[in-house]
Amino acid sequence: MNAKSRMLVVDGTILWDGNLEFDPTVQYDVTYDGVAAFYLTGWFRTRQTKLCSTFTSGGDCNYGTWDTEADILFVAAAGSNNWSQCSACGVLLEQSSQFQGALYSDFNMGFQNNSYVQGPMVSKEELIQNSFTFNYIPPLIKVPFGAPSNTITGWELTPPTNFQG
Repeated sequence: MNAKSRMLVVDGTILWDGNLEFDPTVQYDVTYDGVAAFYLTGWFRTRQTKLCSTFTSGGDCNYGTWDTEADILFVAAAGSNNWSQCSACGVLLEQSSQFQGALYSDFNMGFQNNSYVQGPMVSKEELIQNSFTFNYIPPLIKVPFGAPSNTITGWELTPPTNFQG
């Protein structure tokens, strides 16, 4: 991720051993580029975060021009948390969060306080509080390798690239 431009370049299948949460005290607008599946052993939470393929001039996800052949981010959460507002949730979007991509949880998903999603979602239950908007899903032409129900016909194992640490 380029922190200065807030551009996340993704490609392939990524195992994230733990939880993935954007700092809930900071508002993030992150653009992603590429096709990838993030498999989390824990949960996924955003608060005041916009994680989108493209943005409008007004600063929201551009729900009308999302090119799913070029850009799709799939997030699958195997763990859960018992937040006071979302019991047994593997995915929680709150406080004006926006997400453009696919979401999967072995547990529940929670959407709260003006959250927006564009893309397929699969979970045990979806718990909606206050206001939630679900936007039209364009055809998913290129599904990330390893996504559930995506038949694997071949693969190439390559070493990790473009990382620091």
